[in-house]
Formats: sequence, structure tokens, C-alpha cells
Amino acid sequence: MIEPLLCEIRDYAWGDPEAIPRLLGVSPTGEPQAEMWMGAHPGAPSLLASSGRTLPDAIADNPKLILGEKLAAKSPELPFLCKFLAAAEPLSIQVHPDADQALNGFLREEKLQIDRDDPTRTYRDKSHKPELIVALEPFRALCGFRAVNETIAIIRGLGLPDLDEMLRFLSGPGSDSEILARTVQWLLALPTSQVRKWIAAVRLEVVNRTVPSSDAVSSGDAVCHLSWVPDVADRYPDDAGVLVALLLNPVLLEPGEAVFLSAGNVHAYLSGLGIEVMANSDNVIRGGLTKKNIDIDELLTVAKFTPIDVPVQSPVGADHLYHAPVSDFGLHRIELGESGKDHRELQCAGPELIVVTEGQAVLEEQSGATTTLRRGQVAFVSADEGSYRMSGHGLVWRITVGA
Repeated sequence: MIEPLLCEIRDYAWGDPEAIPRLLGVSPTGEPQAEMWMGAHPGAPSLLASSGRTLPDAIADNPKLILGEKLAAKSPELPFLCKFLAAAEPLSIQVHPDADQALNGFLREEKLQIDRDDPTRTYRDKSHKPELIVALEPFRALCGFRAVNETIAIIRGLGLPDLDEMLRFLSGPGSDSEILARTVQWLLALPTSQVRKWIAAVRLEVVNRTVPSSDAVSSGDAVCHLSWVPDVADRYPDDAGVLVALLLNPVLLEPGEAVFLSAGNVHAYLSGLGIEVMANSDNVIRGGLTKKNIDIDELLTVAKFTPIDVPVQSPVGADHLYHAPVSDFGLHRIELGESGKDHRELQCAGPELIVVTEGQAVLEEQSGATTTLRRGQVAFVSADEGSYRMSGHGLVWRITVGA
């Protein structure tokens, strides 16, 4: 079957009031619209447009037919979740667990009888949460730790005596990962008054160096890497997460560019509109920049402190599969030609989601029945469809089970 879906929009405070409505072609409500969930996660399951039934209920009725025998035998659940994500304000500094950490954390909190909807709960399901974010509009983020020597150079470049103590920590003995782990633990335990003082000093220095003047010197790497600080500091002036963020890689994704985030990658999304695909999980461990529950001990346990060079992916050609080394999902970007005569013959080895963000796509089943999707619309393709034809014009995203 191929079924259009009705999807829930979450109104988290950091959401952009206009980006998702603009994508969907509807009028803004004036309220923040942060995420539109597409899939079968119990937190916000999509509905089949024809019947109003939830996608999880439809799967439960006939998992072999909808998921395919192989996937249904492994776990009778859709393995992926897709979202439109629209950030007008920074999201929390966060990390996601691997499979063992997720299972152990979930069982631990079940044993403690913490309700799954309790805001203090960390693990809401048993699944790991690798994810891939692709920009639909320019998208800013902080992803993974920078090499220690690079961070030392950036902080020294600010010339702030207030940060000498941080430099001493960063110049300590051990490997980069050992130094970063110690530094993050120390930063997150600092007194609020000290945190506030240091954030204010960094914010002022970045602002002063950004404003052109006769005394200005080249902003250099320091301000280039820390241009995000004023906005985040204004929102979180006494949050130690701002100081931790000084250690992370800034990333600007242009439309079509993507970053894959594996378990343990400490990150924060700052602003922009993207399409995000992940394992079917809502496990988020937060360390700052949020009013939601923060679990420092668990973040320090799950986080990977080894520095990385952020591998930004760019699409190549009209049909592009992004690199995501997991079995839960794959994301294909499909450009359909302007003529409207462009088409694809597609084989589905499992369940799929089809999402249109530009133009329209017509999905033709083997029976000849067609489903037309326009900008902002999404459809579910069950495994029993086997193959189908896609035609139209515009930009289409195909979410499949991973290799």
C-alpha cells in the first residue's frame, strides 16, 4: 500500500513560528512550531489519511505485510523516524546513547518506576538514536569536540585573563579525550557566579571584535569560531553549557548538506530548517542550554570526548544516498526534472517514507493507483508494495531501511 500520512507538529519553545508553515504552505499560528514527526514513534504517531488510524496500529495488525518478513521477525516496529526540524533558538547541548546504553538506561528507569512521560526521565525507549540532519535552509550547529590545541589557540586569541583557568585545564596531561573529559566535568560543576562572569566576558569580546572600528584587528579564528556566542549567551547567560560549547566544532550547512551524528557525539543545533532522519527513538541526554531535564552524570558517561573533524556531506547528482552507517535507516535525495516527465522505477525491500519539499511527486502502485504528494506532504510505502513508480518534478526525500 501507499498511504498519505497526517503528521503531528510539536510546539517546543525553541521552534520557529514560520519555517514549517512556510514549507507546508499554510498560515502560521503565531506559536512556535519546532518539529513535525513522520513515522510510528508512540510519542507522536502519524495517522493514515484514509482512515485516521495510527501507523503503529496498522503495523501491529499485519507486521509481515507492512514491514516485510525479515524486519518483522527482528522487531515488529518501524525502525526509523523522520522529522522536519525548525529551530529559531538553540536546542540543548545533548548526546544520544548507543544500543547497550539505551537498553540499560531504559531498564534502569523502569525498575525505578519513573513514568515514561515524567520530565525527569532520561530514557524513554530502548533504542539507540543515531541521526542524520540535512539542511533545507541554511542550518547552524555545533557538532563534536574540536582538537585541544585548536581550542587553546582560539581561547588564547580572545586574550581574556578570565579564561586562564580554562587554558590550564586544557593544557593538562593526557590525551585529548582525557583532557576534554576532565575539562567538561569541571566546567559543568562551576559556581553559577563564575559561569556568568566568564560567559559575559566572552560575549563582550566577540561582540567588540565583530563591530568594525579603527581599533579593530582581524577577528581571526577566535571570532570566526565563536560567532554564535552572543546569541546563545543572551539566552543562557549563566548556563555552563555555553562554556562547554566553546569546545565544539561550529558547522554551517547549506541546503542539501548533511551531518551524520553517531552515538556519543555531543552537539547542539542553533538555528535553521532541516529534515532529520534517525532511529525510532526519543532518547536525548541533555547537558545545558535548556529548561528541560539535565542529566550531567549520564551525559559524562555516554559522551565521546575524542576530537573529530565534522564530515559534512554534499549531495552528488540527481539521486543521492547520504552516508549513514546504520541498519535503521537510509536517506535518499531525489531531484525530479523540471519537465515533469522525469520518473524512477523504485524497488522497496522494506517500509519507506516519501517526503516532498519542492514541487510534487506522483507515486504509482503496481495496481495502477496513484498518490500525488505536494510540497510538505508525506506518504508511507509498505514493504508488500515491492516496487512502484515515482514521477513529477521537484525535490523528494526517500527514507528506507538501512543497508
